[in-house]
Amino acid sequence: CRAFLLDVVAVQPRLSDELRASALQLILSSPPGLLTPSELATPLRHALRVGLHHPPLASAALDLLETRWTAGAAHATQEERREMDALLPLVVGALKPYVDRSVIDSRLPLSDGAGDAASTDGLETAAALYRAKRIAARRAKAADEEM
Repeated sequence: CRAFLLDVVAVQPRLSDELRASALQLILSSPPGLLTPSELATPLRHALRVGLHHPPLASAALDLLETRWTAGAAHATQEERREMDALLPLVVGALKPYVDRSVIDSRLPLSDGAGDAASTDGLETAAALYRAKRIAARRAKAADEEM
């Protein structure tokens, strides 16, 4: 199973559209312990980028961040925590479009009341943005408490 996931991690940058989103979804939903934080960092960044246009993938990426890199970090070994802390700046850069108001405004669909699909995507994106801000606040609070 681990070998298959590593193959998917290696191949997913060359995939396009829905196939890439599915591969990233598979990687992000892998059971804890199968992939190391360093093996998850690049797919996580890619998922956050693709998630700007595919909200379910953004939600999966934020779930992974929340469960394994923040709340789940309490159960991680010291080595895994150091690895996560070293990789976190790379991942945080991919969160910028979710918290930068100018980027958010340009990416959210304008709802003219013509269709529910646009408003649903906007609601999913807003929910993902809210969760990204919650995660960032938790990490900042944890960093402050460690000092």
